[in-house]
Amino acid sequence: MCIRDRYSQGRHPEAEHEYRAVLTARVRVLGQDHPGTLESRMNFASLLDAQGKHSESVQERRAILASRERVLGAEHPDTLESRKELAEVLFSKGEYVAAEQEYRSMLAVAKRVLGPEHLDTLQIRGNLGVVLSSQDKHFEAERELRALLPIMDRVIGTDHPETLIGRNNLARALDDQGKHVEAERELRPLLEVEERVFGAEHPTTLISRNNLAKALTGQGKHAESEREYRTLLTIQERVFGPENANTLSSRMSLANALGYQSRYAEAAQEYRVVLAQERLLGADHHDIIWGCYYLAVCLEAEGKQKEAPEFARRSLAGFQKAWGNEHPMVKDAKALLTR
Repeated sequence: MCIRDRYSQGRHPEAEHEYRAVLTARVRVLGQDHPGTLESRMNFASLLDAQGKHSESVQERRAILASRERVLGAEHPDTLESRKELAEVLFSKGEYVAAEQEYRSMLAVAKRVLGPEHLDTLQIRGNLGVVLSSQDKHFEAERELRALLPIMDRVIGTDHPETLIGRNNLARALDDQGKHVEAERELRPLLEVEERVFGAEHPTTLISRNNLAKALTGQGKHAESEREYRTLLTIQERVFGPENANTLSSRMSLANALGYQSRYAEAAQEYRVVLAQERLLGADHHDIIWGCYYLAVCLEAEGKQKEAPEFARRSLAGFQKAWGNEHPMVKDAKALLTR
C-alpha cells in the first residue's frame, strides 16, 4: 500500500511517518530545491493540515516558498501559488497579521505581473478584505471591498461567484461595524441572485442567509430574523443532517431569536436540542457553553429556579476557563447563581 492510499483512507499517522522518511531521503539525495523534493514537501504539508498540525505545516510551506523564490523568482506563478497556500494556512491558524502580510506581498506582485484586473489579482484583494475583517479592521475591509466590487462587476460580471462572495464579505464588514441597515440592503438582493445562480442549498447561499438573519437581529427585527433562521435550519437539516456543527449553530441562533421575543419556553427547547449534542461538539465548545448560559436565563424567566443553577454553573465554568475571572460574562453567570 502506498502513502497516498494511507492518506486517502484517513491513516494519517502512518502516512506522516512515511512522508517524513521520503522527504528526508529526497532532501539528502536530490537537494532541497529539487522539484521532487518540493512535491514531497507540499504533500507532507497538506497531510499536516489534515491532522490540524498547522504550525508544522506553516514551517513546511515557508520552506517551499523560500525554495521557489530562490529558484524561480518572486514573480513566478508557482511562487505566487506557494505564497497563497501559506497565507491560507496562516489564516486558518488565526495568524491574521502574518496572513495580511502575505496577501499584501502577493497583491503587489500580482498587480505588476498579472495586471490589476486579472482574476487572480481580484481574488487576492477579496481575501485581503476578509483578513482585514478578521482583525476587526472593518472600515479598512469595507474600503477595500467597495473599491474592488465595481471592478469585479465590470471584468467578471455581477453574477460571477467571486463577485457574489465579495459582496457577501462587504455586507459582513458593514454588519460588524453596526451598519445593520446597509448590510441588509446588500444582502437581500444578493440572496436572490445566489438562489438563482447557485441554488437555495448551496453553502454560499446559506452563508448569505445566515448573515441576513444576523443583520436583522442587529436591528431588533427578531421576528424576521426568526423566519430566516427557520428557513436556514430546515435546509441545513436536510442537506447536512441535524447533528452537523453548522446546523446546531443555526439552531442556537434560532433559539436566541426566540429568546429576544420573550418566547422562553420555545427557546429553551431549542437550547436543549443543542446541548444534547455535547458529546459531538465537546464540553468546551462555544455553542455548549453559551447554550448553558442562555438556557439558564430562559429557565429563570420561566420561574424554574430549581433547574436554572445547574446550567448557570456549567456556563460559569466554561466562561472562566475561556476568559478568566474578570470577563463580564463570568460576572453575569455568577449573578444568575445569586438570584
